[in-house]
Amino acid sequence: DRLAGLEDVAFLFVGGKQLNDVGDLPLCVNCEFAWLPGNLLSSIAPLSSLRHLRLLDLSHNVLSFLPNEVFWRALSSLQHLLLHGNRIAKAASYSGLGGAPSLRVLTLHDNPVSAAPFYRALTVSLCTHLLCLDDHIVGDQDSIPPSDPLHARLEHHRERGNFAMPPVWKVDEDSNYRDHALTHLHQQMSAHRLFGVARPSILLQRVFRGHRGRRHYARYRAVVHPAAVRIQQWLIKCFVKRDVEPLYRSAVKEASSPHFLQQVLGAAPAVESGWDPDEDHSLYFYPEDILRLRALL
Repeated sequence: DRLAGLEDVAFLFVGGKQLNDVGDLPLCVNCEFAWLPGNLLSSIAPLSSLRHLRLLDLSHNVLSFLPNEVFWRALSSLQHLLLHGNRIAKAASYSGLGGAPSLRVLTLHDNPVSAAPFYRALTVSLCTHLLCLDDHIVGDQDSIPPSDPLHARLEHHRERGNFAMPPVWKVDEDSNYRDHALTHLHQQMSAHRLFGVARPSILLQRVFRGHRGRRHYARYRAVVHPAAVRIQQWLIKCFVKRDVEPLYRSAVKEASSPHFLQQVLGAAPAVESGWDPDEDHSLYFYPEDILRLRALL
């Protein structure tokens, strides 16, 4: 009875409880968000059964060694991993993280290894899918030696742009599934948004591709653009003649509503005026009116 219903657990928060092991957590096979900060966990090997896990908080525990690539490959949905404040002292202790296929946000600060030379470059090379490491977006400078003159320029670009991640929204034991999901979504969206503007290489690729595209199609523009405009004009005329004009004529002849847009679109006329059914009224529509009509038909 005590273990009944664990398969239905979608999230949990067990912080500061001095836990020595993960207990029955491996039985929560459908768990998506697991917060285990401030405990005494030294091993997480049994958690390989949590294949739906998207966020795992193991901060401020006593972890000194992480499982191998097989373990992290099993957590195929894991995107956010918090490991700061542990006892990881060597890069070999977390080299298995390279097997996590969906990992995007990782924290390892306040571990002894974070003070080692080339720690950030090594971590980025191990986890090739990372977007954010230690609350800072992964940039081009993380793959370039500090002795390279370009490294200083890229660091200046990052400092000037302030591409730091926003703080994680706080959740606790009283938070519901929506709170956990929004917290995770906010971090993932922030990482993707900042990653798209923080790397000069990506910006240069966008500009270069746009420039090449404009140059490539410039010679065809003089021929293609007028033809496309003529086709659009012809399609609008067909649409007006086939769909709009019959509605317009019927609205005028029924005289149930003195204004066509008021009857079809619900838009009140600016000035009420009499309508003669025998009079040939001109047809004039704004583009937004055409779109609204098309949505109604």
